[in-house]
Amino acid sequence: MSDVDSVEKASKWFVVTSALFFVVWQAAAVVGVPRETEVVLSVMGFVLHVAFGKAYTLVPSYFDSTLRWPGAPFLQYPLTVFGCLLLAYASLSPEAALYAATGGAMWLSGVVVFVAAILSTIAFGYLRGTTATSQAKEDRRRVDLAANAFMPLAFIYLLLASYEVFAVEVGFYSLFGGLPVGGYHLLATGFAALLVFTVGFRLLPRFLVSHPPLSGVGVVLVAGGVAPLLLSLGFTRPVLQRVGGVLMAVAVTVFAAVYLYLYLRRERQRVGADSIVVASVFGLMAVALGLHMAFVGGNAGFVAAHVYAAVTGFLGLTIVGVAFHFYPPEVCPLPYAGDRLAQVAIASVGAGVLVRMAGVSMEVPYVESAGGFLGLMGAGLYCYLVVGLLSTKR
Repeated sequence: MSDVDSVEKASKWFVVTSALFFVVWQAAAVVGVPRETEVVLSVMGFVLHVAFGKAYTLVPSYFDSTLRWPGAPFLQYPLTVFGCLLLAYASLSPEAALYAATGGAMWLSGVVVFVAAILSTIAFGYLRGTTATSQAKEDRRRVDLAANAFMPLAFIYLLLASYEVFAVEVGFYSLFGGLPVGGYHLLATGFAALLVFTVGFRLLPRFLVSHPPLSGVGVVLVAGGVAPLLLSLGFTRPVLQRVGGVLMAVAVTVFAAVYLYLYLRRERQRVGADSIVVASVFGLMAVALGLHMAFVGGNAGFVAAHVYAAVTGFLGLTIVGVAFHFYPPEVCPLPYAGDRLAQVAIASVGAGVLVRMAGVSMEVPYVESAGGFLGLMGAGLYCYLVVGLLSTKR
């Protein structure tokens, strides 16, 4: 097996594991686990593992390179998977300090392997301004160059956030005031969201066969690159949180507008594109709730609604949409697989978010649980389609 095939195989492990985490997370939400447990399973389990898997195959190619350390994904995989599971277990019990410390150490170790492998691979191409844009796609070079410029920042944020998660668990020096939310928030906004912006501007225009306006791309990348750090620092400094909140709102709003521009001018009709439209709407809801909390304040219901809109709605449905581009449901050989089942999955996840948000806003637990069941159904269908295709694809 060649190095490229080996990395591709490992990438599939991460994608499958992410889909399974999606189901476990939604099932845990139905049962009613603590909010921190949900955050660990959702951000670290579902969102970041699919980001790891696709980054190993996509990011080096954007700098006209191949992964310099093909064994890195295989070394990282058990570290981040079991680290995430241990952190989730520890969040269920305040007496599980040893599990938390072990999980945090494993997670950080896996992230160090991942970041070292990626940054060492792209360093030369980054310094040279390489984009691997073909001559036939020369009109996309400026957008590709802008997106590439901000990619390393996402990996730096990932490293900082992972250290913070570990430091809070073991009592080491904290970068963000010793609050667990600082590290988790930076994982979601600094790595996951910034990767959506950077990789998204390389992928989505090609998926839709459309061209984004360069000015909009620049605004999203600059605002989305600065905002995560200010937001994480802002949990102990309200002024920074407000500035970061405004910048993140600008980034998400302009990203939604740019994506809608691409979507309306698309030359291809794919079910994954529809999912990202819905995700963009949830992104707008998430930043609106975030701004309200930063400037006005909010109770636990506001916080929960913000998390649901941001993680499940924006990040989750964006992942679902991109995954359906890479792994088209219509070619999945399993019974009843196809675009229609994919549409049901997207609708279930989206409806689940709305119902859960309504439940926490009205403080009606059974309504929130109903949303959890919808989310679980959507996650199960997504897992059925993606894992089913990957397990049978040769």
